[in-house]
Amino acid sequence: MKRAYSDPLTPINIKMSTKDWKNSRIPDRYVLRSAKHLIFCEGDKTEPLYFRGFKKAIETCPIYEEMIEIFPHCGDTQGVLKSALTIINARKLQKAHIWCVFDKDDFPIEHFNGVSRKIEELNRKYRQLRFHSIWSNECFEFWLLLHFSLYSSNNHRSIYLKNLNENFKKRGLGSYRKNDSRLFEELLEIGNPKLAIRHAERILRENKNRQPSQIAPGTKVQELVKALAVYLPKDLQSHFL
Repeated sequence: MKRAYSDPLTPINIKMSTKDWKNSRIPDRYVLRSAKHLIFCEGDKTEPLYFRGFKKAIETCPIYEEMIEIFPHCGDTQGVLKSALTIINARKLQKAHIWCVFDKDDFPIEHFNGVSRKIEELNRKYRQLRFHSIWSNECFEFWLLLHFSLYSSNNHRSIYLKNLNENFKKRGLGSYRKNDSRLFEELLEIGNPKLAIRHAERILRENKNRQPSQIAPGTKVQELVKALAVYLPKDLQSHFL
């Protein structure tokens, strides 16, 4: 009889014994870390700060320390993947999730679509290195905007920033700032991450089989968010899953 295929990087739910629980800070049910998560960000402010918020919350559980690494300011759209491959080769990594976070912005369409195609090729080449194309069209702020409402107008990023400012001010946080170190926590307070995931997934379903550059606006940030959310403490996890 054939054995069912199991992805070697899929997290596994583990139930701890009472004895283990009494001797540790680990919750009585947790997701076993199966591989490191390396996050390569095109930008040096918003995206790294947002995912550092995840990392900080996740690492309150000691078994997850150093599971997540964040690499900011990796250059242009194609530079993100180049940076990832440089680290992989330098460290001789054999098993990890590689998340490439990049925006469309004003970069050439071919470069933007090309990264996703190259990542598909790399996933066919490697078995235990899993590459993920986490793009936003036009910018990462579109993901943030989805925390407040479904937005489908294809506008310049300046319009998304304007709308974010309005949402932040309306909820008493003042203007949205790209270098906000509390962005993760603030979105939990005033936004709805679960709603953002639902909105982002709806947009992708409605644009199935289209190239990333043709899905405007659109994002795949929710894929990384959902992958990290399974490691969050239960009180925070409920905001996402």
